[in-house]
Amino acid sequence: MKAIHNTKTELFHGCMSIIFVCGTIGVALKFAIFFNQCVYFQSFPNALDSIFLISSVTYFAWKSRSHKH
Repeated sequence: MKAIHNTKTELFHGCMSIIFVCGTIGVALKFAIFFNQCVYFQSFPNALDSIFLISSVTYFAWKSRSHKH
């Protein structure tokens, strides 16, 4: 059976990609369930969501720039 990840770094990048993709979908679905409703979102959870989205975009941008040849 062939190994999917040959090094710990590849395993780390694979796990981070899964975390960031699933987390971004989760944040998007959190806001999608409140369409057509007047809901007050507290600032602290919104700040955490924003920090998470910014870090995921930064990670994917860094990853795509580092793999270009």
